[in-house]
Amino acid sequence: MLNSQFEQTNHLTAKQDFSGSSDYREQINHLILTGALKKAETQIRAVIALERSSASERASLLLYLSIIQIKYAEYYGAKEKLTIAKGLIEEALALFGTEVSEAIKLDYYIELAKIYRLSEEFTRSIQLYKKTLQLSQVYHEAAGETKAALGLGKAALEKGEIEEALEFGFRALKILENKPNDILLIETYNLIGRSYIKKRLLPKAKQYFKRALSLSAAQRYIEANINSQKNIAVLHAMNNEYQEAMEYFLEALEKSKIIKHRTHTAHCLINIGTIHAHLLNFTEALNRYSTAIAIYQDVLDIRNQVILLNNIGNTYHTTKKYDTALTYFSKVLALATKIEYRQMIAHAYSQLSKTYIAKENFKNATIYALKSQEAYKVIGDSKERHSNFMNLAQIAFAEQDFEKAIHWANQCLEKARLFKDNYYLLKSSKLIADIHEANDDFRQSSQYYKLYASYQEEWYKDQKVRQTLDAEIRYAIKEKEKAIEVLRKENEYNSLLIDQNEQMEAQNEKLRYINEELKQFAYVVSHDLKEPMRMIVSYTQLLERKYLQNLDEEAALYFGFVKDGATRMNKLLRDLLEYATIGRNEENIIKNDMNDVVEEVIENLLMKIEETDTLIQYDDLPNIQAEKSLLMQLFQNLISNAIKFRGTETPYIIIRAKEEADHILFSVTDNGIGIGDQYQERIFVMFQRLNNRKDYEGSGIGLSICQKIVHKLGGRIWLKSKEGIGTTFYFTLSK
Repeated sequence: MLNSQFEQTNHLTAKQDFSGSSDYREQINHLILTGALKKAETQIRAVIALERSSASERASLLLYLSIIQIKYAEYYGAKEKLTIAKGLIEEALALFGTEVSEAIKLDYYIELAKIYRLSEEFTRSIQLYKKTLQLSQVYHEAAGETKAALGLGKAALEKGEIEEALEFGFRALKILENKPNDILLIETYNLIGRSYIKKRLLPKAKQYFKRALSLSAAQRYIEANINSQKNIAVLHAMNNEYQEAMEYFLEALEKSKIIKHRTHTAHCLINIGTIHAHLLNFTEALNRYSTAIAIYQDVLDIRNQVILLNNIGNTYHTTKKYDTALTYFSKVLALATKIEYRQMIAHAYSQLSKTYIAKENFKNATIYALKSQEAYKVIGDSKERHSNFMNLAQIAFAEQDFEKAIHWANQCLEKARLFKDNYYLLKSSKLIADIHEANDDFRQSSQYYKLYASYQEEWYKDQKVRQTLDAEIRYAIKEKEKAIEVLRKENEYNSLLIDQNEQMEAQNEKLRYINEELKQFAYVVSHDLKEPMRMIVSYTQLLERKYLQNLDEEAALYFGFVKDGATRMNKLLRDLLEYATIGRNEENIIKNDMNDVVEEVIENLLMKIEETDTLIQYDDLPNIQAEKSLLMQLFQNLISNAIKFRGTETPYIIIRAKEEADHILFSVTDNGIGIGDQYQERIFVMFQRLNNRKDYEGSGIGLSICQKIVHKLGGRIWLKSKEGIGTTFYFTLSK
């Protein structure tokens, strides 16, 4: 079951008040260690904003900000945060000037070295760690010496220099015996444990991983605890203790998601996928691998990408999808070569050779097997090397060079025994038996077939055990996921209760802001826009009184159009103002005779209708309880559109209404140019124009307004149309 204390700690920590005193370091450290990065950053920036800090205290605050940026980079794969962190450290160091002792700057150098390491500038990183180590010894700064030793130990481990990594690990441990520091102690235990894993001294590794796990859980350092769980899970997996490994990985995965640590999440997914692969559940393995590469590839360094691609290639090879496997193994080789990952270069050559053998392309298989052999000579012995011994044996056997085939097959068998690799024990003993049989040495062949039979029996037993274990694990995962879901819902509910007052206040503030904006908008509409219209109407009336008797019949008609247009515009502004500020105000909801509404719309559009000789037919329409202005807008937009997008024939518009169970179904049919099938889904999207602006005026907002009005009145709107024939818009309005 998920240990929820970390989630609770993370949430409660974020609720603490920051004292703002000079002794803020412990609080900030606690926030960072429990994963509350945003809270920590907010608190630090609040103190910086006060501008009351001395130069040294400001530098210290900048250091903490840089640490948080580094954490963001580690959590979310946001590499740009490393550049920000570097800038913050350089700004902090500049505050000290040249007179301050180097001892004061040690922590800044440590974080700068870490930035270089995460940016894959390994040479600069190691140089700075070494400089910090020397300065720490000169100034007797135990913390600086410990951090520098750990940094150098991690760098050595990444380069495969195991003895050097152990040396730095124990050096840090010795310092911490006199100057304890929990978080550094956890890092040290994990460094030593990982070094022992590389030496395959698993019991010793377990001893240190257990210490790290226990201490991180006791102190509730969630990220350190996740790292410890991952390490001990790997240890169990190496011992073929897959159920235990899966439990640790699943818990680490859930905690990683809680604090949104994408890098740890990706690592857990990859390892869980590998366990599924070992348990012969290749579908689930590929599912986990695919998730990792699709969502989290950006947070994986190239070494981990190489390993992930190799795992995917292996899975496809095992399921006999050889062409796909070749694609992935080629990617492995390219990436491994790019970063000079020598062990994986040798292994990638071997994997390519193995796949070409499966495809019976022995020419390419030989090329890659020889390259693998040369690469292994450079790096020395390796656990994976016996796979290439098998390649060489199979190639020699295919070429009927039995002596060479026996030599390489025996090499493979010997290494398989050393590493207790059941797969290659089975494969090499079978191959040796086949070689002796082909060479007519039936006595030797018989002996190795017996050996093969014994290994085969063990192999099948092992396969059954793995399949059973996979079924048990899948069941356990489902049960765990159910428990986690329950816990998550409980925590979400508790979080909602805790935050309720704050959320309500924030929402009320947001509503106050929106209402104020709405008032300002209403003022603009009612004053800034209506005032010019009022002036137009007033001067029109003056002109009417003074000059109307002097105008001829046609001029008087035009003058009437101006007057009516200005009046309608004034009314439209008033209606818009009501729509924007009042909405569904009960005082404005009246019973409307839809015949009168349509008649008024026709009057508004009379000029367009007469210019185009448009014919409009409407049946006996029912009454609708709604805001009249909305109904006017709705029908005016639909009729106006029907006229605008007319065809070559005289425009003909039919408006009908049909009473149904709980609503009235309206239809507005025209004989216009129609709408193509490919455009019908876009027609109600605001500002979507389907025709050339030169040919058809308008902004493309009319139908989106219609849709909004219909939805506001509790209905829905849709259309049927055929290009060149016409369109019918259907909409329902609630009774």
